[in-house]
Amino acid sequence: MPGYEIEQKYRLKDPAAMRRMLAALGARPIDKARESDTFFDRASEELRRERCVLRLRRAGTSAYLTFKGPRLRSQFKKRVEIEMPVDFEKTRQLLAALGYRVFASVSKTREKYKLRGTLITLDFVSGAGWFAEIEGRAGDILEISRRLGLHQREERSYLELAGRYKPKAGGLL
Repeated sequence: MPGYEIEQKYRLKDPAAMRRMLAALGARPIDKARESDTFFDRASEELRRERCVLRLRRAGTSAYLTFKGPRLRSQFKKRVEIEMPVDFEKTRQLLAALGYRVFASVSKTREKYKLRGTLITLDFVSGAGWFAEIEGRAGDILEISRRLGLHQREERSYLELAGRYKPKAGGLL
């Protein structure tokens, strides 16, 4: 059964200050890696038309295949998410054999922190700048964003922010 991703992204002006605030709140660093995200769709753009995402991520020595469904009505970004560890090259070959092709890619440096079961990431996205993402329960997102002084919500995807994707009429990816 698929799970739900509930998160909110915020534009960051001062990542060093955010790291200090996270430490003061008791957040513990859990990982830092360069991530490369490759996005797939068929020539007919059926996934993008349905506002779904099929992403192959390389993070350090690991790789993950992720499907994200369309955004659901919610206070924060919420969507069905199915993710699994994979072999990067074999998965890329499988997707090509099934008729999927690469339509965009985004690279970022991601620092992961954990605060009482909530995941907080600080992301430097090539071509877009610094962002913080808070992923967890809605109440926790509200509380943590308030305590960190995060107010400038960013609704666009990293694909859009990096100029790799322009949504058609009807909404965000």
